[in-house]
Amino acid sequence: MKVRNMCSPRGNRVPNQYIVYAPEGQYFQSYDSIVAFIPENGGKIKLDKEWNYSKTTSKYRNSFLDEGIAETRQKIVDGVYEVVDLNKGDKLDDMVWLALNKYRAEFEVWFKMIHSIND
Repeated sequence: MKVRNMCSPRGNRVPNQYIVYAPEGQYFQSYDSIVAFIPENGGKIKLDKEWNYSKTTSKYRNSFLDEGIAETRQKIVDGVYEVVDLNKGDKLDDMVWLALNKYRAEFEVWFKMIHSIND
């Protein structure tokens, strides 16, 4: 499993906006919440029930899905995307949650260290 910060349009890493690469697919995580999941096997893309939470989260969700909000809404209506509770413990197995938390903490330490060197 790998965790990477998303990048701004200028190419800078953005804190608190992550793509999590797992064997089962890719997750978009904003702060502590999983917002979207793209399965590796080509199944239905899943959006969390709070998928349209804030302006910043929406900006990076759009980037993750490579589309605008109008397209996302239409895909929900058309049944291409499924809206579920991605942040309930039984939706992702406990090992994934433990790994997300472990790698997030390690990444934040690394991210702060890199930025302190560049300041």
